[in-house]
Amino acid sequence: SLGAYELDGARTIRSASRRMAALLGEPAEALVGVPFLDLVRREDRTAVLRGTARAVGHGRSYVRRLQLQGSAGARPVLVREVTVVDPDGGLRYLGTVEALSEQQRLEDSVGASEQRFLRLIEGSPVGIAVYADARLVYVNPAFVRLVGYPSAESLLGKRLSELVDCENDAGISQRIRHSLAPGAPRRREERFRRLDGTPIQVE
Repeated sequence: SLGAYELDGARTIRSASRRMAALLGEPAEALVGVPFLDLVRREDRTAVLRGTARAVGHGRSYVRRLQLQGSAGARPVLVREVTVVDPDGGLRYLGTVEALSEQQRLEDSVGASEQRFLRLIEGSPVGIAVYADARLVYVNPAFVRLVGYPSAESLLGKRLSELVDCENDAGISQRIRHSLAPGAPRRREERFRRLDGTPIQVE
């Protein structure tokens, strides 16, 4: 269901539709005079303030997924908002609130989990690399430092044989298959070459 609202220049609710009130479990008249930010989940407030400021500064609309809270509890919603400049120069904000479906909430949850995982490996002190068809498709900052390259971009697409002290990609693939075989030790040492040609021993 799609609800609507109007905020004054101080971002206090001037009017709210019955659908928006129903989403929050509140009478529509009870929302009038309430600062909009008070309805936003605390964890989302800073992002809302920044997004609104950017939208006003660039004359654009504002769209964001967040959680609004009321008597009905926290509700994941999609907020779309546009800034209106009155003839006297004053600002008003017109917006809609749409309840997210279970599928949309699941996608948000999965996306958030992926972002947390990405932050974890990006910040890891251990070098991490992912390859496909014997070519690098992802490296974290620690791996970039380990092999002495200027950036992750300079490594992506390179063949493993350019980094590992081995004659060819077939030899590298054979080592990897051997390490993944049942009963094979999961930790092994490998000899890498840094960008300047210096050999390094890694585990």
